[in-house]
Amino acid sequence: MYAYDSEDKFAAAGPAATAVLQHRATNPEIKDEPWGFDRGTVSKDGRSNAWGEFTHVAFADGFRRDVLSIVVVDDGAGGWEVTHTVTRAGGA
Repeated sequence: MYAYDSEDKFAAAGPAATAVLQHRATNPEIKDEPWGFDRGTVSKDGRSNAWGEFTHVAFADGFRRDVLSIVVVDDGAGGWEVTHTVTRAGGA
């Protein structure tokens, strides 16, 4: 696995990383929040799997730092198995 702390370098790491970023941009549950890239990992082949972690800080209802994790795994049939988890934290 290769680790990244730059979204640009992560995006260039291969199709699995691209799938993570595409999921963040297009999934209706998460796409409207301004998720900032924190870190990610990509398999050495760039294709087998990738994981990305993103954060969003909200001040509307008090300080809240939410964390989004996205995991992408090659399904062996030319597609992806994608899961994401949002952890909502803090708040007033």
